[in-house]
Amino acid sequence: MAATGTSEAVTCLFEAALLGQTALIEATLAAGAHPDVQDRYGRTPLMNAALKGHADAVRVLLGIGADPDRAGRDGRTAISYAAASGHADVVELLLKSRADILGKDSMGRSALMEAAFWNHPEIVQRLAVSRFAVYARDNKGKTALIDACFWNEDWMWTAATTMVIRRGMISGIPLSCWPPWAVTGT
Repeated sequence: MAATGTSEAVTCLFEAALLGQTALIEATLAAGAHPDVQDRYGRTPLMNAALKGHADAVRVLLGIGADPDRAGRDGRTAISYAAASGHADVVELLLKSRADILGKDSMGRSALMEAAFWNHPEIVQRLAVSRFAVYARDNKGKTALIDACFWNEDWMWTAATTMVIRRGMISGIPLSCWPPWAVTGT
């Protein structure tokens, strides 16, 4: 979307979203800036607020009509930024606004994959609600479970086995990603 409003208002909107300044966001929108305006990378003010974890700013932008599924040039959306950055409260707001959890970026990565890779267990458990999300593979063939195994931490064993038990996903998981008790049966 091309810039809507004065260039000063648009610049101010992006900065206000990055800083979580809700009053300034509201003022720049009133001055004519569009909530889905995109910068040269395709990012929106909503993506900036989600990236930085500014839940109040996200709430204001969603309330004024910002599109939670608008993607940047790299295909990332606000929910993928929030998931990668570990902002569970922002992920919840975006889910309540019906953000697409199955959306993928240009590398085929979903918000669930980002949360698993960046070690955010609360978000992993919240986003692993769909068989499609759990089974999804990125452009390199990796799943969220494979990303989770990168960290090799106890919480991730729990998250991984919970996803498998809930969704019945068994294939495609290297044995090295399973805790010893799951492999040996002890």
